[in-house]
Amino acid sequence: MHTNAESLITTIWSRKNRRTLVANSVSSSPLLMPTVMS
Repeated sequence: MHTNAESLITTIWSRKNRRTLVANSVSSSPLLMPTVMS
């Protein structure tokens, strides 16, 4: 049983992880940088 706070934390955490994955893939391939930055 999840409270609103727990689900909110889970959502924020998954977004942070996704952003980290994107940052890692961008740093490994510079050609994607303009696409992500715009």
